[in-house]
Amino acid sequence: MTLMLWDTAGQEEFDSITRTYYRGAGACVLAFSTTDRDSFAAIKDWKRKVDDECPDIPYCLIQNKIDLLEVGDVSLAEGESLASELDIPFYKTCVKDNVNVAEVFKLLTSKFIEKRDSDRTAQVGAMEIGEMKRSKSIEGSSSSNGNNRRVDKGEKNKNSSSSSSSSSSKAAVKAPGVYQVGRADKQRTGGKKKFSCTML
Repeated sequence: MTLMLWDTAGQEEFDSITRTYYRGAGACVLAFSTTDRDSFAAIKDWKRKVDDECPDIPYCLIQNKIDLLEVGDVSLAEGESLASELDIPFYKTCVKDNVNVAEVFKLLTSKFIEKRDSDRTAQVGAMEIGEMKRSKSIEGSSSSNGNNRRVDKGEKNKNSSSSSSSSSSKAAVKAPGVYQVGRADKQRTGGKKKFSCTML
């Protein structure tokens, strides 16, 4: 899988432009610096903006520059508390020393694939249910039409049999107690029989 990363830098003056970059994103990393209190305070606002454009995507909160905790403006406890409040995973990272950087993207990739597969399964399930309903509707309609045709055919055969039987009796009786067996009419198809079949 190929990941395309967009860094909005978090600068308010470019807010209207950066929206076009993260619109339609599959996952989001919310990052703040241990040495920048303002970046920590802006996390909730950034999450709201992303939610407006990309609802229901995987998130991860990271606290960068943990190598500067002793001189920083944001503690680990504050970062963990914010992650718990937002109900998203929390990672302590240091880009300079390559601490937990790969782990962040592995987690988000895994969450993205899991959500994608779940959405596909739900979509396929909805399509199958719709197809089953459509098939049942067609079968019900065909069954009803078939019953009507069988009833009509049965009545026609009954009427035809009664009529044929009546005419045969009249033609066969020559005298009381004397009967003549009638022969079928001569075929006019050159000795070849014709069949007709309609398939639905």
